[in-house]
Amino acid sequence: AYSSLKQKSRHSHSNPIHWWTKELEALKIHYNYIRNLYYRHRKSPFPRISKEYFIHIRNKYKNEIKKTRNASWKLFLEEVENNSPFGNTFKSIKNKISKSSYDLPILNVPHNQQPKIMNKILRSLFPDDDPYSDSRENHTIPKKLQALIQSATT
Repeated sequence: AYSSLKQKSRHSHSNPIHWWTKELEALKIHYNYIRNLYYRHRKSPFPRISKEYFIHIRNKYKNEIKKTRNASWKLFLEEVENNSPFGNTFKSIKNKISKSSYDLPILNVPHNQQPKIMNKILRSLFPDDDPYSDSRENHTIPKKLQALIQSATT
């Protein structure tokens, strides 16, 4: 009867925490080392680690965790509260085109230069791919974008 039942998986690892860093991992290892030394020798007449040093290391470790978690939470709230249409998309596009000195909403540019700038932005966002490996739908996207540019500039 037991052979017909599905065995439970016994993995001991949990999902990684997104805010955990290598620096925190190093602090954790050091904290555990100091804590173990302190607890093993605290009752001896000559302890290897003083209570003050142990408390200092513990507080440093806990404060770094709090700082990292709070920074991660603030970043999350900033992304969630950003309701503008050019929010995170605008940020990612601007980071991708950081060499350009133009902002995405091209308001301060003369009318005759707008198509040229839009083409430059589109070429940097959607570079020409290998025509043999692309599907037919990928070939129609640049044509649709060109039509969109023409309608926006007229």
